[in-house]
Amino acid sequence: MKTVLPLVFLSSFFIGNVALSQVIINEWMTKNSTGILDQDNEHSDWVELYNTGSSPINIGGFGLSDEENDPHKWIFPATTIQPNGFLLVFCSGKNQLGSELHTSFKLSASDDLLLADPIGNLVSEVEISHATPDVSDGLAVDGSLPVVEFFLSTPNSSNLNGTWHNRIGLSHPAGFHSAPFELSISSTQVQHSIHYTLDGSEPDQNDPIFPVSLLIQDRTNEPINLASIPTTAPNLLEDVLWELPAAQPFRGTVIRLRSYENGHASSHTLSATYLVHPDGKNRYSLPVVSIISDSLCLFDYDSGIYVPGLNHDQNPTAGGVWGSGNYHLSGDDWERKAHVEFFSDSGQLELSQSVGIRIHGSGSRAYPQKSLRLYARKNYGESKFEFEAFPGIEKDEFDVLVLRNFGQDFVTGVAQDVLASLLIKNLNQASLAYRAAITFVNGEYWGIQNIRERYDKHFLADLHELEKDSVDIIEGYFGGVNNGDNSAFWSLYNFMEENDLSAPTNYEFVSDRMDIDDFIDNTLTRIYLGCYDWPGNNVRMWRERSPSGKFRWLLLDNDGCLNDPDFNSLEHATYPDAPGWPNPPESTLFLRRLLANGGFRQQFISRMVELLNTEFNRLRVATYASELFSTYENSYDEHHARWLALSQGTSFEQNYHNLIDMIEVRSCYIKEHFIEYFNLNESEFLYDCVESELNLTIDDKTNNGFVVYPNPSTGLVNLTVLNELRDVTNISVIDVNGRVVENKMGSFLQNQTISFELNDLASGLYWINVISQNQSFVKKLVIQKP
Repeated sequence: MKTVLPLVFLSSFFIGNVALSQVIINEWMTKNSTGILDQDNEHSDWVELYNTGSSPINIGGFGLSDEENDPHKWIFPATTIQPNGFLLVFCSGKNQLGSELHTSFKLSASDDLLLADPIGNLVSEVEISHATPDVSDGLAVDGSLPVVEFFLSTPNSSNLNGTWHNRIGLSHPAGFHSAPFELSISSTQVQHSIHYTLDGSEPDQNDPIFPVSLLIQDRTNEPINLASIPTTAPNLLEDVLWELPAAQPFRGTVIRLRSYENGHASSHTLSATYLVHPDGKNRYSLPVVSIISDSLCLFDYDSGIYVPGLNHDQNPTAGGVWGSGNYHLSGDDWERKAHVEFFSDSGQLELSQSVGIRIHGSGSRAYPQKSLRLYARKNYGESKFEFEAFPGIEKDEFDVLVLRNFGQDFVTGVAQDVLASLLIKNLNQASLAYRAAITFVNGEYWGIQNIRERYDKHFLADLHELEKDSVDIIEGYFGGVNNGDNSAFWSLYNFMEENDLSAPTNYEFVSDRMDIDDFIDNTLTRIYLGCYDWPGNNVRMWRERSPSGKFRWLLLDNDGCLNDPDFNSLEHATYPDAPGWPNPPESTLFLRRLLANGGFRQQFISRMVELLNTEFNRLRVATYASELFSTYENSYDEHHARWLALSQGTSFEQNYHNLIDMIEVRSCYIKEHFIEYFNLNESEFLYDCVESELNLTIDDKTNNGFVVYPNPSTGLVNLTVLNELRDVTNISVIDVNGRVVENKMGSFLQNQTISFELNDLASGLYWINVISQNQSFVKKLVIQKP
């Protein structure tokens, strides 16, 4: 039997002359997501007035307000409400007095809503206590208490026609539990029937009614389900092909519930993920994202967005190396409704809301595990993701988030696109934050993915405080339009193609239309990373659409870049007549033309020297790579067992070793390429080339040969040499620019503790480098002054 809660009357109330008033506030909605539309086809919030009297009343001069000390914040024009009649007012902030009435203010969940007569006497007042999407509050009977919630609201008609909202409660919170348990539910409307599903679909009246209780337990040993569905076309390269998991994926339970009365829904769908394991919330060291959706949305042959499906069978040879499939289709028609939950690394539920999901990416869509783009939209309930997605980043509202796979590094597990974003944090570049997470789909373990933002109009508008529709976003040097239009791009491109930029006036024309510093940092980052699939691909630029708007470049899709230490990406980026991909003449034109200007050329060279000594300092780059390895290492075996991702004959550890090996020597090759290309002397490229081994934390994640404490530190730092290190001869502290700020030389003994007084250092990030037997071991140190 269900647990029954008493009918809850919201903390809404009437005061003043309410009982004596002829006109009262009868119903109101503070979060209109999918309900009634105003004349602009927008879902504005609204309030309904009701004439309780037996004669018409003109409320011209009455005031409606959300501020007690300003009862006439918005004043009604001459408007008559008939006896037992209704008047609908949109609280949109549009301040319109025409055929529709729109107030000058909007409603929020913490407002008081007041109606006052022309001389300021309070006529009716309600206190708004919640903002549940598409749920209104109002009088149970027109003009008479009590106040109730309506799931089926009744704007401009009798409240007797509404359906009361049923609030459903769960006996156990969503998330991790260490033992099986019986789940029960509660509801505010006992007469309503509550139906449920366990397959991710939204319940309807054909689904079973929830029983007295339901056993929630670890379902890993049940027959394999979604993980048995192939998610790649069968004619792709071997490394890309889907394979059956090597072991049963960990499985929890997703439950969805919805209430019905007299054939009408009386609640939104309530969704929850339960993961049962003896380790409870300690099952994972990373946060967990659970995606709940009707399985047909993802895996249906005709319309599922995650499978090759009909699109592949109709076009089996399309798409070249990346093949064809439903997952290559994009746009509004290939967005599906889902529910997302986010559990922090401590197991706390931080987000639970309905979203739109699409497959994200380009070629990486062909890999078995796909990137998912998550959209917060008002028609799903919430127009923003409001939570701390990226700790340490001062932003807690997002329009779009991406659950990104490892891109074309899927077969290595090396997150090079994340690495690139970390490297440019201090440059003249926009940078995408990241957060590694474990994903589940309908309760099934789905592997490691990185939570990222997306370079789109929402991201740029937030970053630069612009209107989101005031930006032009251009895809590549062929003028593809992502947002806005490309007229400014073609104007700039044609000028550069037709004019000699060694002339100061021509160069000034160009520099007025593109951010030179931004372009240089973007280009040099690509050159350092050795990205082959560029500049004919993976280029995105943007500008504010205004007379002073300048084009800036965005660093995206940096997977598979740091492969060949000797790759001459400078020559690649300036090649004048390549026949096509990856560097046709159109894509190298900007850099070639700009290098004809002596001032730009010197700035370009000098900036690369500076970056190799600072942001691209090999110790800094390798340390970031080592930290990424540590982030994923404890979780990667389970990920690989789910997807069999790694190329045959490789290991996760070895792939990161290879990356570190590449970083060790890449800077020296960059120096060689610049000297050769620009015909420089050694003295004109002041980078001291070093190729000693950088042995970081890949081998031993637990101690790396020494421990540092306290960390963070206010200035006093202790370092203890462990047994694994012998013949330690040098210990140095290095800042982010690669400069040694403290150094101790000598013969340090095992288990010896060495103290550093670093009180003169500013707060920030540093590294401690310990040299032992010609090897260099590094750990991060944070100085944090009070």
